[in-house]
Amino acid sequence: MGFGVTPHRTRTQFISLCLVLAGFVQALSLAWPLEGPNKGLSVGWLQCLCLAVLAWFLDRAQSKKAAFAQAWLFSTAWLLGSTWWLYISLHTYGGLVAPLAATAVLLLAGGLALLYGLAAVVFHVLTRRDIGVWLRVLAFAATWSLAEILRGTLGTGFPWGAIGYAHLDGPLKHWAPWVGVYGVSAMAAGLAMAFSAERRYAPRVRGTRGLQAMTLLLLGFTWLNSPSRDASNLHMSETPLRVTLLQGNIAQDLKFGEGVNRALSDYREALLTSTSDLTVTPETAIPMIPEQMPDRYWAELEAHFSQGKHAALIGIPLSRRNALGQRQYSNSAVGYLPQTTPATTANFQYDKHHLVPFGEFVPPLFQWFVQMLNIP
Repeated sequence: MGFGVTPHRTRTQFISLCLVLAGFVQALSLAWPLEGPNKGLSVGWLQCLCLAVLAWFLDRAQSKKAAFAQAWLFSTAWLLGSTWWLYISLHTYGGLVAPLAATAVLLLAGGLALLYGLAAVVFHVLTRRDIGVWLRVLAFAATWSLAEILRGTLGTGFPWGAIGYAHLDGPLKHWAPWVGVYGVSAMAAGLAMAFSAERRYAPRVRGTRGLQAMTLLLLGFTWLNSPSRDASNLHMSETPLRVTLLQGNIAQDLKFGEGVNRALSDYREALLTSTSDLTVTPETAIPMIPEQMPDRYWAELEAHFSQGKHAALIGIPLSRRNALGQRQYSNSAVGYLPQTTPATTANFQYDKHHLVPFGEFVPPLFQWFVQMLNIP
């Protein structure tokens, strides 16, 4: 008796390969990395094409198990291609051994991809009956965008690589002021399914044509009235605004160690000598909370911008005590307006709330993992 590969197994392997490649290319569509005119730009049509590959197989899946596996595999490849940089953070700068760092990134991508697998199961259940393409398009757009929203809100949320970001430079950008990134994600998912859905017979559903007409009218209205299409809706400054963007030349592995004193010195000099209307620094540019800084360091920066003619937006970690007296930390940006009363606090403060797992917060039951890292 001989052994061979069955046609079913061959087909499954082919589908898996297609989904992995499509998922990885979707990650590239968010910011094209190769040299050429599109380097660093989003490629919306490519994102829709990649998701259309998943939509094609998902619309023809024979079971909930197959639908889950297909969406999970595609999403794992896509999220892995979008968050691979966490390996560098964990291994190069976190001191975690390479195999464990790679495993951690893979588990994170695979764990987040479970949401899309569940969304595919819901889509399969909703579309088991013979329904038209229009309703399948709406079902896929709704379930996909729900998975995106859950990924961006569960815990502190980890929305990195949402497909809506691939349409910053394409036609769908005109709807962003109305529906936001998740609305654009839903529209992109709907387009992908519209390209791929099987044109099979379906009984006429009452009210479908009215729903189609209302949706098209709404899309047309938002397109015509989009602020991004009408320059008259923009608030234009009467005079040019001069902006300086500062970027410290300090290696990441030195930023919170040997490079602290250099960062304090370089950013202090650059901020105090800038003559631009607005000076902006990166995230945690000054890598110390104000209480740890040299005497008068932070007070001098506050006084300079509150009494002068220039504004600043500074990235810095901050701390405060809660009602129980426990010290809490935040990754913040503080802003100062010119010619205001000298203040002991910033005119504006924004605390980052989409935190990076393990780097900025410890997920429940994972304290042991963080203890293996070598992060100051």
